[in-house]
Amino acid sequence: MLQGLLTAIVTPFSPNMDIDYVSYEKLIEYQINNGANGLVVLGSTGEGSALSLHDKMQVINFAIKTIAKRVSVIVGVSIPGTQEATDYINILNKIDGIDYIMIAAPCYVKPTQEGLYQHFLHLSYISIKPIILYNVPGRTACDIGDDIVLRLSHDSSNIVGLKDATGDLARLTNIHKNKPHDFLLFSGDDGTAMEFMLLGGNGVISVLGNLLPSKMSKLCHASIANEITIARHINDELLEFYELMGIESNPIPVKWALFANKIISHPVLRLPLTALTKDNQLRMITALKQVMLIT
Repeated sequence: MLQGLLTAIVTPFSPNMDIDYVSYEKLIEYQINNGANGLVVLGSTGEGSALSLHDKMQVINFAIKTIAKRVSVIVGVSIPGTQEATDYINILNKIDGIDYIMIAAPCYVKPTQEGLYQHFLHLSYISIKPIILYNVPGRTACDIGDDIVLRLSHDSSNIVGLKDATGDLARLTNIHKNKPHDFLLFSGDDGTAMEFMLLGGNGVISVLGNLLPSKMSKLCHASIANEITIARHINDELLEFYELMGIESNPIPVKWALFANKIISHPVLRLPLTALTKDNQLRMITALKQVMLIT
């Protein structure tokens, strides 16, 4: 069963905005060697919206080849139109090595809840890969209601889980109580992930996992095993980094931290994202020195 730390990995770029595959391979190995159970490729943290279809195919195939079935491969999909999403999923269907696709709620178009239900249900019929719903209303301005999540969890055997980035633990309690027993629940909010897992969640799809996969993996193991004292101790060590990962829009801070820690070669982002500001770089350096990631 898919559980524990699933890292939403960044997509490294070179200064000329090409994909930096040397850094990408280094990041993937860093994740696998430090406890990640799965990697989300081209999610929000991976700047999937900034890549052309050609770039996306290159990244997905490179990730699959590099991961080599050692951990699960989850591909992020964030497309507002059902027909365009259908076309893209038909392309993904032809790629061997994708274990799951994670589909975000449609941004911008503001569908009704019934429209969301029909959108995801249709895509579940199209996809030959199991689907994880992704609810992140802070980015999409579109909230997948609990009733819709539960309807989909019961009505489609191909919709197997939810990434909930709302940070609202009361919603988790409601969904956990009424979902099918094998429907997976993942936190999409590092700061509340420990409580999410203690309440029955299966793991976290993490931003901070890029930088501190070993710590986040240990947090997941302790929380899922209900080892509360250990989980809280690890969580307390991570509190400052939860804040730092949100000081500017994700993935700006984590990408700069990975660069400072020499895991990727450049902190480059594609517009409209811009580099971490100087003041926040100083804050990040101070925090990294405290945990001896840099000297």
